[in-house]
Amino acid sequence: MLTVGELASLAGTTVKTVRHYHARGLLMEPPREANGYRRYGARDLVQLSRIRRLRDLGLSIAQIGDLLDGETGGIHEALDALDDELAEQSRLIALRRRTIADLRGSLDPELPDEFAQVMSEYLAAGVSPEWVAQEKEFLLLALTVSAGSPDVSERLLGIHRRVLAEPHRARGVDLIGRVSRLDDHAGAAEIDALAADYCAFMAEVLPDQMRPSEVPYIRDDERMSALMDEHRFGNASTGYERFVRAVATRLADGA
Repeated sequence: MLTVGELASLAGTTVKTVRHYHARGLLMEPPREANGYRRYGARDLVQLSRIRRLRDLGLSIAQIGDLLDGETGGIHEALDALDDELAEQSRLIALRRRTIADLRGSLDPELPDEFAQVMSEYLAAGVSPEWVAQEKEFLLLALTVSAGSPDVSERLLGIHRRVLAEPHRARGVDLIGRVSRLDDHAGAAEIDALAADYCAFMAEVLPDQMRPSEVPYIRDDERMSALMDEHRFGNASTGYERFVRAVATRLADGA
């Protein structure tokens, strides 16, 4: 007769595992003897060895419980089902590895390729990394809330491509830099001049963006509008807030 420790050692497992199999009903727990110890016999060792073998093959506890008292054919069927499951997992793993390989070649794995490209162009044109990081957050926000809407994606891409296109690129990059540098100490004259230059650029390059009601990711979407404002003004300087008000005033006046 064997102690639980001897049983576990002979079967190549642990006492904790044996007790787990007891709790799950896979292995009968013998009654205690007069000295308080449980003793295991040859049948218990055979049963534990079968359980270990089936676990090593990858079968679950529930599957093993159904198979222990069945015919060998049942085990073959379970193994066939397990093989099919592993084949599907292998297919998914291969697909994910191909996706990872593609992402490794991307300029920014967190963004769709087209957006990663325009962000890279901004950096190459001299826009600050801080502004690019902020704009990337906005893009992720817009794409998420719009559920990847092709309409929204194309509109956003169109905006950036027009800003980066010649002959407007240098002017657009300069405006981005001036706006991003606004702080709490920006003077009224600086803000007024920047608002005038900004509105002139928008009227020439992005006239459709001067009519917010026609922008698809704003129109009839209060949630998107609120999230955009939260992102836009969450950590904004008072100088930037005054600039936004100056632009709104000029647009209202038809500037």
